[in-house]
Amino acid sequence: MVDILGGLPRRDERDHGEGMGLKHLDVLMDTGKRLGKMVHVHVDQFNSPDEIETEQVTDKTLEHGMHGKVVAIHSISITAHSLEYRQKLYKRCVKRK
Repeated sequence: MVDILGGLPRRDERDHGEGMGLKHLDVLMDTGKRLGKMVHVHVDQFNSPDEIETEQVTDKTLEHGMHGKVVAIHSISITAHSLEYRQKLYKRCVKRK
């Protein structure tokens, strides 16, 4: 048994097509919730405004009721976005439901 579940949704998106990153997150969140495990997700690694994976992880965390159980690793692409986008994302990240 493992202590932490990890994922890289961008890889599934790249290898299996659009929308697969979100499915990847659903599988991670469902498994983490079922097993009572933390989820670590590698996201937004390329410092590009095209990446919105931190937002997707935030939305999926809320959707699956995993607040406090999910860690987004990297998230450096946030700085490539506008201040308005960043402020909206920061508020979403601290939302509980």
